[in-house]
Amino acid sequence: MKELYETNAESWSFRANEDGILNWDIANCPDLEVSLNGNTIAVEQGGYIYLNKGDVAIFGLRSAVPSKYDIMVKPNPANAAFTVTVDLPENEEMKVELFNMLGQRVEVIAEGEFSAGTHRFRWTANERPSGVYLVRVDWGKDNAVKRVVLMK
Repeated sequence: MKELYETNAESWSFRANEDGILNWDIANCPDLEVSLNGNTIAVEQGGYIYLNKGDVAIFGLRSAVPSKYDIMVKPNPANAAFTVTVDLPENEEMKVELFNMLGQRVEVIAEGEFSAGTHRFRWTANERPSGVYLVRVDWGKDNAVKRVVLMK
């Protein structure tokens, strides 16, 4: 059993009074996130989290400016296209590249100066063969790499 614990204009908190699963199904889902035990995840249209007795799950609006650098590739595996989502906590020079497993650059997906926020880049496979690819994002003095599987 979960109970609405606290609410304000920007968030809703639920406290578990027993172990269980908190499910949600939100049509036309706004930009929400849920925080539990120091972890924060984006709220998709439908989902769930497991709560232990006494846990408090806080649902709130996602900040327009991310608090940390992050990249995500969806869907993965991909059929004909995928979207690379990059979170930048500050204005930054950035390059998003796609490499094959031989380390050869296949394409520069995006490059330039980007403002703080969340940026999405769609990549379409066109004539590229099925296989495993690496998406590399360089920002400032750091970078991150995500693996994506292309299955046609």
